[in-house]
This record gives sequence, C-alpha cells and structure tokens, in this order.
Amino acid sequence: MQADLISNTEFDQIRRFFQQESGICLADTKRSLVSGRLAGRLRALKLANFNAYLSFITKPGNELGKANGCGFTYHQ
Repeated sequence: MQADLISNTEFDQIRRFFQQESGICLADTKRSLVSGRLAGRLRALKLANFNAYLSFITKPGNELGKANGCGFTYHQ
C-alpha cells in the first residue's frame, strides 16, 4: 500500500471535504501533515489509497467524527 503518497487531486478533494464538513482550512503546505495523519486510518480500514478513503468518508454514515479526530487543529 502506498498510503503515504497522496496525489494533488486526492489532497484537494480531502481538503475541500474537511473545509465543507468541519470548517478546517488546510493550506497547500499541509499536504505532508494530511498524508501522515490519515495514513493510519487507511491502514486501519485496509484501504489501498486516499481515493478509497475519500469514497469511504463521503458515503452516508461516514466516519466524519473519526476523520475530524485525526489531530488536525485550526490556527488563524
């Protein structure tokens, strides 16, 4: 599994999802942070990549609470 390699498209989609669902704004410079924090969820869920994780979290009954609890904080 190449969980630590997040594509530009995957990062943008995940970033938009977090913005819409929780108000967390992730700058372009946070790509490594997002990749590292979510890689554990990919392993736990046995998902092959971030695209699969994005599909998983955008389904009804998703794991938004766990996704939001991955250690992201909002700083202005």
